[in-house]
Amino acid sequence: MRNKRNLNSKSNMKQYEDLLAIVQRLKAIPKAKAGLAFKVKIFFASLFPSIFIPATERRAGEEHRALKRSLPFKIAVSAGISLVLLFAIFGGLTVAARNTKPGDPLYTFKKAGENVSLAFTFNQKNKAKKYLELANVRLSEVQKLIESKEAEHENIELASIDYNSKLKSASEIMGKRDFAGGFELTGEIKNLKTKQSNIERTLASSEPEILLKRASGARIEVVDSKGGTKALCGKTAIEGMADRNGVFEFDIDARNTDPKELLRNLDVVVELDGRKQIAPIAPVSSAFSPQYEATIEPSLEVLPLNTPQDFELQLRRKDGMPVENAQVRISDRTGTSTINGMLGDAYLKTDSSGMCRFEVEKKFARVTSRISLSVLQNGVFHDLGDVLTLGGLETLSEAAGAPPEFNTSKNVIELSNGIISVRIGKIPGQILSKITSLSDGGEAGPLLSPLENSKIFDGPKIIFSGNDQVACQVVFDSSGQRWRYTIILARGEPFVYVKCEGEQESNGMAFKQDFLKLEISPSGEVIIPEGKIPMPRASETISSPFNVAKPFLLAGGEEKVFFACLLNSELYPDSWSITRNSIGVESSASKGTMTLMVGITKGETAGAMAEKASRGALIEDAKLSNMNEGFTVKLNPDSRKLQDKMTRVSIIVYKNYSTVFDNGN
Repeated sequence: MRNKRNLNSKSNMKQYEDLLAIVQRLKAIPKAKAGLAFKVKIFFASLFPSIFIPATERRAGEEHRALKRSLPFKIAVSAGISLVLLFAIFGGLTVAARNTKPGDPLYTFKKAGENVSLAFTFNQKNKAKKYLELANVRLSEVQKLIESKEAEHENIELASIDYNSKLKSASEIMGKRDFAGGFELTGEIKNLKTKQSNIERTLASSEPEILLKRASGARIEVVDSKGGTKALCGKTAIEGMADRNGVFEFDIDARNTDPKELLRNLDVVVELDGRKQIAPIAPVSSAFSPQYEATIEPSLEVLPLNTPQDFELQLRRKDGMPVENAQVRISDRTGTSTINGMLGDAYLKTDSSGMCRFEVEKKFARVTSRISLSVLQNGVFHDLGDVLTLGGLETLSEAAGAPPEFNTSKNVIELSNGIISVRIGKIPGQILSKITSLSDGGEAGPLLSPLENSKIFDGPKIIFSGNDQVACQVVFDSSGQRWRYTIILARGEPFVYVKCEGEQESNGMAFKQDFLKLEISPSGEVIIPEGKIPMPRASETISSPFNVAKPFLLAGGEEKVFFACLLNSELYPDSWSITRNSIGVESSASKGTMTLMVGITKGETAGAMAEKASRGALIEDAKLSNMNEGFTVKLNPDSRKLQDKMTRVSIIVYKNYSTVFDNGN
């Protein structure tokens, strides 16, 4: 019996040891961690047990779970998760799109992120600053697009339009009466304008067509100048509209003829924005023969009416040597322009370098002038064919008011548009002598140049006259420093534009001086953006800091003298300068371009103009758009053959008077 008990105890001990060994092995197993997929499954199973958990496992506590997992609760939780996921995805895409530019796949998310940031910026000063920061981003994008060398014109224009929009939004905020901090942000706007000017200069010198806006929606007519060539498939003209990219396509019959030769006889008529231009599709500024090569400078395609233009002819032999003392005949075979002031033939003689100069003035705008060259050899004139083709430009105004006119007599030019008249005399230091209101005789002037001891280097002279504008120019010189002033009077406006261009030597030192000064009658009050102030005392000078958001100054009684700086200027004043007898601007800039508006008008009209200036709207309404500038027509390189005798020609039309940075159309 004892032996049997011992055997049982040994058996129990063995089982106990085996169990201990199993426990130790279980303890040695690493703890399991639930994976992400498992956790997600458990999470959604808790939300939607009817989908993830079998019915037999859901019976216990079903009433309690039904209360806790009701439909509104599920919807709320699902919506919350969706929003979190959406914001996470949106945030990630916004970060990824930070360095994109127009045309890139993620650029839309970059713009969306900017709009969200603006929506959550409530302080007005911070909002204006945010708009200026985004305007700077748009300019940087334009630079990147230019540097890429493969930029689409549409993308550059897209960035430029948004740049203008952001700048305008900032100006509108800064122009509010209760806005504080305008002067602080003025410097940022000046920096943006400087950056914009640098971009424009770079494009103008390298790829000017990228800078120009496309003539979207222009009326186009392609005309066969010879009429009987049947180049346009039996038609004398083809009409249509340019598409949104300024592109117009048409077919030519190139059977048994070089398409390039056919294009030389085709003219294109473009009509848009009150302008109508005719110009050759393939302009000519050179001619060749077996003996000679002739070139013309400058290489122009269009001349405005009644605007004389000087040209230079270079005549060489085929070996490149100049043809000295050769008699040449230059003729306009269309009879639409004068050469050296005369219709018909002009006979000239080349100098020792094979050059001669002549002047062309366009007299009829609706036909391209085709000017031919002949060289006298052995008593016979040998025809080199067309050496110069010049289209014409005219303005077709529907604006209110009388067309501006000019009158010239004894070194004095008078400009008038029925509202004001402007007198410009040949007097050193005076940009213009007098501005007169034609309604009641109110006067202001003269407008003085800042150059000391300046003399007139060139002008005054009329440089353009059209239905909407007349422009006069005068150049002052003082010890080699030159400033060019262009005075432009537009139809229906109570003011003139004064465009100042030049460079002031500063010997490497900062300086500040009167940039322009307009003499006025000492009466009434002065209105500056901050409010009204009395006219200064006889010996007093008031300097008021210039605010880009409110770029105007008013002075006088009921008749107000109006002074404003346009927001498309390359540089801006530092301050307004006000004395008892004058108002003007001060500037420390050494070079650049500033465009001012100077006028005289009734108080209520002046107040409305001041309000426009505060809203940044003057630049939109300004008619300073160079009506003497028309269109550029370029052959699209993707012209292609359709059949043996047909060729599809594509042209692109650009507006010379409007860049991608301009507001409006």
